[in-house]
Amino acid sequence: MTERHPQPDDDIGIEEAFRTIAHQLPSSSPPVGFSRRVMTAVRRAPLPAGRQKLRSPSHAIITSLAGGAAAAGVLTIGWVTGLLQTVIAEIFLVAVQAGVLAIRSVGFVLDLWRFIDRVARVLTTVLSSPEMLSVVGAAAVLSVLSLAALTHLVSSSQPVTQRESMKW
Repeated sequence: MTERHPQPDDDIGIEEAFRTIAHQLPSSSPPVGFSRRVMTAVRRAPLPAGRQKLRSPSHAIITSLAGGAAAAGVLTIGWVTGLLQTVIAEIFLVAVQAGVLAIRSVGFVLDLWRFIDRVARVLTTVLSSPEMLSVVGAAAVLSVLSLAALTHLVSSSQPVTQRESMKW
C-alpha cells in the first residue's frame, strides 16, 4: 500500500477543512474580571522560598511618573544652567565638522583622480611614439641586467662570520 503525500493543490482543501473544524469548536471567552481575579489570587497566595511579591500596577505607575519627573527636572536644570545647550552645540558642531570633512575628502579624491588622468594621458602620449617606446624598452632591459649583475655580485661574495661583522 503506497502512502499518498499531499500535493500543493491539496493545500486549499486542507486549509478549508481546518477552518471548518475551527468554526465548529465552541468559542467561549473567560468571564468578565477573570484576569483581575487571577492576579488578586496570585498576590494573596503564599510565595515559595526565594520568590518576591509582584509589584502592584499603581506602584509601577508612580515609579514611572517619578522617574519622568526626575528626568524632566535634570533636563530643565541642564537647560537653565547652559550645560545642555553646550552639549547640543557640541553635537551640532561635530556633525557639521564631519560633513565638511566628508566634502573635503570627496574634493581631494576628485583632484587626485584628475591628476592620475593627466599623468596617464601624458604617459600614453609619450609612449605612443616609437622612439620613446624603444628608449623605455632599452632602459627596462638595462635595469633588469643591472639588477641581475648586482644580485650575482652579492651572492658570490664570501659569507661574513658573526665575529668579523662585529669588529667595527
